[in-house]
Amino acid sequence: MDKQLLRIVNRIRNKTLRARVLQLLENPTIKIGGKTFSGLPIEKSPASIRHHHNYAGGFIEHTIALYELCMSFSRIVSKVYECKVDNDLIICGVLLHDIYKTATYVEKGERYVMSDLAERVLREATRRGFTEASRCVALGDGSSWIWNTM
Repeated sequence: MDKQLLRIVNRIRNKTLRARVLQLLENPTIKIGGKTFSGLPIEKSPASIRHHHNYAGGFIEHTIALYELCMSFSRIVSKVYECKVDNDLIICGVLLHDIYKTATYVEKGERYVMSDLAERVLREATRRGFTEASRCVALGDGSSWIWNTM
């Protein structure tokens, strides 16, 4: 486990939630129809194939950056609105928001491409009637129209 991610995981106060998050980060696999999809290890995975943090280790850098952003926002909301913010849930969301992206990426030569799992999810999204949004559903950030790159 990456030391920086582990440091963030350890900031979750609820022991049960912390253990579940850690377990998922250490083994981000998906089982569908008797087949286990694992994709790239978190330490090697990009955060995106073509956009932000699209290089080995980008997943971790993206997650750490989002953690810092969310914790800053949490402090501001707590101060401005004088309310209690559940930072355990914020940390959990930050750490797990892209966790299955790693299962949708594989290395092909010098680049990253969609895995069999991503292809299956994309076909299912299309079957359910998604058009342009199907790549967003499958990959979270794979659609050029989201990034205004068309």
